[in-house]
Amino acid sequence: MYILTIHNGVMCSSCGAKSHLRNIKMKLSLRTEKLNSQNFDYRIDHNSRTTFSKSADSLKSKNNINFTSEHFQNSLENLWDYVRADFDKKKSQNLIPKNKRFLKKNSTKTTKDGNGNKTFCQTETSIAREFVIQLGNEKEGFFSNEDSQKNYEKIQNFIAEKYKLTVLKSDLHLDEAVPHLHVIATSYSFKTGEFSKEFNKKNSYESMQKEVFKFCKDELKIDLEGYQKKECLGADYIATSVYKREKETIQKAQEFCENKDELLQKIKNEKIKYRDVVLKANSTIDEAGIHIKNIQKELLEAQETILKHEATISSQKEAFEVLEQRMGILKLQNEELINKKVSNSSLPLLMERSEDEELGIQDEENDYRMSP
Repeated sequence: MYILTIHNGVMCSSCGAKSHLRNIKMKLSLRTEKLNSQNFDYRIDHNSRTTFSKSADSLKSKNNINFTSEHFQNSLENLWDYVRADFDKKKSQNLIPKNKRFLKKNSTKTTKDGNGNKTFCQTETSIAREFVIQLGNEKEGFFSNEDSQKNYEKIQNFIAEKYKLTVLKSDLHLDEAVPHLHVIATSYSFKTGEFSKEFNKKNSYESMQKEVFKFCKDELKIDLEGYQKKECLGADYIATSVYKREKETIQKAQEFCENKDELLQKIKNEKIKYRDVVLKANSTIDEAGIHIKNIQKELLEAQETILKHEATISSQKEAFEVLEQRMGILKLQNEELINKKVSNSSLPLLMERSEDEELGIQDEENDYRMSP
């Protein structure tokens, strides 16, 4: 069983340094993250120290131990295409069944918004994972660089064999406060042409944590006290999705603390601006209320005027109807008078005509008598 040496001012017989020997039970930290085309290159650059890292000592970065597999360089350009090409090659060589299908590159994920409505989004299928493994911490202590290299290499091989993964790259970081191992692997096996089913099972992370813990205790004989669930690389470990969400909140909180006075002044200014807006809005509302009252008054006056006009029209209508009746009566009376006048004027004409006719008859008779 390993005994952890903590240097604390006493001479150590084994290394000649001032040391103090203590048996300390360490804890295991293990976290995993899915990798896709968006974060794959970033993790490679970070682990290789080709980009700046705040937590790393650049003078010690040369001591980091790196491992790359034969598939690493080809996977850098596009891991998905590289794996697909190998899969199709094995299929054409009848190394895998003809009816075997490759994974879908994108899948539809169903989520719910704050109102409980379902939303659908396309997510990229991940075929790569990153594992970060750490034994011990700054408070409890940790292994020396030599022991770290041996132990982490064995743990890496155990995970790859147990879960049928292909390790593309691994980096043992010795330039930070506590040695720890970054492993980037794909769930595709270049030997069999199949994807790991073990790793995609439900609760695979908890299962992996237990298996690695057991491996460290039984095979490596490391006296582990338990899981370091909340501590990894000097920071609290939480689920990746929660970490991304909480990280933004923490950054905002830090920015607020750094720019507290400026932000408070902005808040005060916004408060004054809001107060002015409210006062102006209230004044506008009061003016609108007065205007509405004036309009209502004008409407009432208009209604009264309309009622008066309607009463006048109604009375005039009645007078017109009476006048129309009288005109009808007068019309009838006039017609009767006209009829009477016509009858009276035609009588003397008839009498004069009859006298003329009698004279004419007599003249004709006289003429007849006088004729030979």
